[in-house]
Amino acid sequence: LANNLAILGPIIERKGDLPGAEQSYRDALDILHEAHGDEHPEIGRVMMRLGRNLGLQDRLDEADATLRAARDMQQRLLGQDHSNVGSIAGEIANIAMKREQFNVAAEFFAEQLRIFEKRLPPAHPRATLAQIRLGSALIQVKNFADAEAALKTAYEAAKPTPTTSVAGTNLLDAARAALIELYTITDRGELAAAIRAEKP
Repeated sequence: LANNLAILGPIIERKGDLPGAEQSYRDALDILHEAHGDEHPEIGRVMMRLGRNLGLQDRLDEADATLRAARDMQQRLLGQDHSNVGSIAGEIANIAMKREQFNVAAEFFAEQLRIFEKRLPPAHPRATLAQIRLGSALIQVKNFADAEAALKTAYEAAKPTPTTSVAGTNLLDAARAALIELYTITDRGELAAAIRAEKP
């Protein structure tokens, strides 16, 4: 039943009923706590979904606390470098971006990228998305050199499969847009123009 409730949550979210999805996650957690006690990998996974849901509702303090608790639990149970820990780190970073805490966002996107590069095949789309998001956060903290390195790597990784999307984000379009933003901010209009000219 808990798994069914956890699976139902994203379906309810897609229909626009965020509070309904939240309740589904909370019901799943109640069942999982009763079955497994205070800590279990599945509890951490559902907590991540709940934290993401709270973020979508702009309940950012609750979202951040829930996600950090999920990350701590999964680190204890699965290890520091488990892919689930990487996924949660990305969700914490997304909340930090919403709060304009760009240094925090960059830290957690970097953690996510490090884990994904270790756990996933080279140039995996999820790692490419993490790289784009890290680059975008680094732009905000004016670390332009590291932002450029991350975004150029992501751009080259996305080029061979231009229609690939992750979490509703087209990777090539996102990498291109972030690079153009970077080159515009840093007064390198000729490079921004070159990237624009490469668009099919």
